[in-house]
Amino acid sequence: MVRIKALRVLVMVALVALATTSCTLKQTWDLMGKWQKVDGAETMEFTGNGLVKWSDGSSIATVPYKVEGKKLEINLGSLGVMTAELSTQNNLLTVKNAAGKASTFKRAL
Repeated sequence: MVRIKALRVLVMVALVALATTSCTLKQTWDLMGKWQKVDGAETMEFTGNGLVKWSDGSSIATVPYKVEGKKLEINLGSLGVMTAELSTQNNLLTVKNAAGKASTFKRAL
């Protein structure tokens, strides 16, 4: 039961990460910090030590990530590596998945 919940959380992290779009990602440091989904409860917090902490308000997952240019890679262990395209503009982060679905996050205070 616990493994199923953990797997579900990891899949949700992957879906959020893959839900990205954008034009340009200035510098990796633009990504650092906490982001709140504009039309949802999800948050993502990118740290300088290569981890992203994702939460939907009831579940939390922390997984490794790396950014190369506009490409975000999130390592989901045995589930594989999920990729997404990123862009930042002002205090907005757009994440676009391989299917083209985009999610927008606003920098949290």
